[in-house]
Amino acid sequence: MSLKKINISFLFLFALLFSFCGGTEAVDDTPELTTTSSTPKVQETTTTTTLLIVQDTNEEQCIADDNTSINLESNRAIQRFLNKYGFNAGDVDGYFGYQSTEALRKFQAFVGISPDGDLGPITKEAIKNWTGCEVQISSYTSPPTTSPDQSVNEENENTTTTTTSPSTTTTTVLETVNNTLDSSFGFLPSIGIDTNNLITIFKGVSNKSSVCGTPYYNNIPNDVLNYFTNGNTAQISILPSPFSESSNTAQISTNLSNKFEVEIIGNGDNEFKFYFIPPFSNEIISLNPDEVIVTAGKTIAIFNKSNLTSGYWFFAFAENSSGKIIKSSSPREFNNGNVSLQTYSGSVETEILNFNINGRNVGGGEALSTNDSISISYITKGSYDEKPVTPSDIQKVDNVITLLNNDQADAGDLLVINNEVMKVLSKDNNSKYTVQRGFNNTEPRKHLTGASVKKIKNPESNRVNSSFAYVVIRSESGKKYQLILDGEVTSHSFNLSGCPNDRYLFEEIKSFSWREQGKSVVASNSIKNPTGSIFNKSFIVSESNNAYSPPTLKSTDPDTGIFANSGPRNINTTAGSEVVFNFSGLQKGSSDLQFVEIKFQMLPTTGSSKPSTSRSIFFPINEDVEFKINIDSVISSKAFKSTEWESGYRYIFSELSVYDQLSKTIFKNNGQVSYDDLNSNSTHEVYYLDQFSFNIP
Repeated sequence: MSLKKINISFLFLFALLFSFCGGTEAVDDTPELTTTSSTPKVQETTTTTTLLIVQDTNEEQCIADDNTSINLESNRAIQRFLNKYGFNAGDVDGYFGYQSTEALRKFQAFVGISPDGDLGPITKEAIKNWTGCEVQISSYTSPPTTSPDQSVNEENENTTTTTTSPSTTTTTVLETVNNTLDSSFGFLPSIGIDTNNLITIFKGVSNKSSVCGTPYYNNIPNDVLNYFTNGNTAQISILPSPFSESSNTAQISTNLSNKFEVEIIGNGDNEFKFYFIPPFSNEIISLNPDEVIVTAGKTIAIFNKSNLTSGYWFFAFAENSSGKIIKSSSPREFNNGNVSLQTYSGSVETEILNFNINGRNVGGGEALSTNDSISISYITKGSYDEKPVTPSDIQKVDNVITLLNNDQADAGDLLVINNEVMKVLSKDNNSKYTVQRGFNNTEPRKHLTGASVKKIKNPESNRVNSSFAYVVIRSESGKKYQLILDGEVTSHSFNLSGCPNDRYLFEEIKSFSWREQGKSVVASNSIKNPTGSIFNKSFIVSESNNAYSPPTLKSTDPDTGIFANSGPRNINTTAGSEVVFNFSGLQKGSSDLQFVEIKFQMLPTTGSSKPSTSRSIFFPINEDVEFKINIDSVISSKAFKSTEWESGYRYIFSELSVYDQLSKTIFKNNGQVSYDDLNSNSTHEVYYLDQFSFNIP
């Protein structure tokens, strides 16, 4: 049914009444050999909107709206559009937060676009073409969230260390990954979903709708992973330094039918965040407790199970933005609801990787345009059952095919013949199946007698073999990008906007399973070719005025001849001070600048016995290219937060890493310039960078 139906025979009467009356708008820790991921399906909380429909025996028709002139650069305009057609973006305030993003996802699903929440070119085109008379193609279910009341610090005569939330609200909240672009860059805490080892994830530039939107950086610190290479991880704490492991312990201390408790020994703090892997999933999410009880050296967090998905949950770790991760220890699994077995069998190794454009396979090395949109899907070996081979040829245009018997599949099943996916629409008693050819953007083609036939297993969350994978695409110039595939068989669309001229090769696909009960790791499998391409998948982008050029750093202002860059010069600072750097000599190349990383060499001050070390701090790019360090507090131990600094050191400017939308360039204080690709190192002319320093005695 379309969203908007107006009975044509009553249109004049309705307009007349409206003009007189007015109106309102309806408003075991051992890693396995192989690994995968999936996001659990959760109940959608819906709001019912009642529409007045005037009944008549005449056929209903729809009056089409014209949205071709909508301003897609205005968040308010997009919010008004989503609200007008019932997708519920919330207040029209210009802030495109969680509710607006979820509304955009519902719209994307409604029109048949992958619901990634990104306002890419395909979504923009769908908005402009929207008339309000469309028929729903698919639906999107938002994760259930409640807005917990602000915690109240209660004091009484017996204890002042208990923090509770009002008992009248259900405050268990699932914090999920926010797909919208933001200005937070740095390091995220996590554990390896296929190793259970402590890891740190580097969060840089990310645009999930573009092939070249999420760089896969070649040069990152040891023991740090690129964004998304560990699945989807909740983005709660982002710090400027990698995380380390805490000596404290955390475990599930109580598990009842309606609640469970997590106990942390060694630190009493009501600022802890708690991270879990849901049932049939490898996604790491954060749950907010209903109540936190803090005493000396101990934290107890109490969680309500009422909003949680049924199945076996895994408590992964806790952290409090201190730079330390507390890994869970046994017991760390709890069950919720009526739980069946949470086990699977089969390989998560990718067997089929489809790379298509406009419903046809992209040939190896085919030339594509930055205006093109491509689709990628994958199928693992454990996701299907083998069926008897085809008894006769199947032509490219055949919508009715003959298989060996009537037991091959039922209506609604998916068949894979060679690399083409077909959806079974119906069958008769003579082994003839009516199918939708080229399902999920795979290419219809001729299949000869004896072609293999596979039937995809029921793709529910507790049956699908792999629900998460990432692909690394490498350009011949050495730049790399990563693409997220949220589930096998499903087609995932990406645009080539912003991809510079180059030859691109599929270097790796790594697929993950969901976590089985009783295990602390998920199975994974990686297929990688660091010098060639996997599955012979590659393409070329070659257009005029589309070459990549890196940013540059100039020494002086060309008009005045004065230094273009400035910073502190051996000054002493204390808590409450501000240190300012200005890099007006920084010039963008072919790609817009996104953020910078300022790195310092830390040398112990006179009389200090501390070892030499280093630290970094991140800033989103701004128009003035001025970056202010607020030294809010000074501590004697290692500092992790941007506003927290360790005493006893001289901080000497070491290098400026500049991140654009495609790569990063490093300007060092010795005049060297290095690149995150295969380009040879070069030099810059800013000879005075090594003079920038400040001291915290």
